[in-house]
Amino acid sequence: MNETWLLNLLAERRTRRDTDTELAEMSSTVHACRVRLLTVTTVEAATAVVALNAVTSGVDRFPVADAWKVRTPDPYTRMLSREEGRSLLARAAESYPELVAEVRPCPVPVAVGIIAATMGLGAEDVARIVGYDDMRMMLSDHNPADAHVWMQLLLPDIKAMGRQVAHLDDPMRIPATGAALLGAFAS
Repeated sequence: MNETWLLNLLAERRTRRDTDTELAEMSSTVHACRVRLLTVTTVEAATAVVALNAVTSGVDRFPVADAWKVRTPDPYTRMLSREEGRSLLARAAESYPELVAEVRPCPVPVAVGIIAATMGLGAEDVARIVGYDDMRMMLSDHNPADAHVWMQLLLPDIKAMGRQVAHLDDPMRIPATGAALLGAFAS
């Protein structure tokens, strides 16, 4: 009986320690996601919104790509984003043939704005989609059940970010909140 009691006591201690570790991991992960949401993700969402507004108003989208480039200091990140943007446009053109003329290298958020304009989505919806997708990617390496719970905690932040950038239509007004963070991580 004493052996069973001691084993149960040790198991309880281990359960408490695992719970404390999980809570610390959750807090750390959600905090990192919130920091990214306020910095890099805000730049990406704002760029997508400005690109959407440029397309819907018939304004040239190239200044939007230039504004994004200035706010994204890492050349590898810029190159990868332009390749992924072209790929997104090509895939979208399969369902929306009017996009065929747009298939060329451009940053992902510009491509998202172009696709969203073609689909008739609103600015706040596009910003939230960008935020949700970025947070989903941030959480993709974690246990799916944990990631789901953490995403639920982040949804109010994603919605707030969407409201914050939904009114933007000028490339010069795209926030530059991610540049310092990206520059620090790139070096």
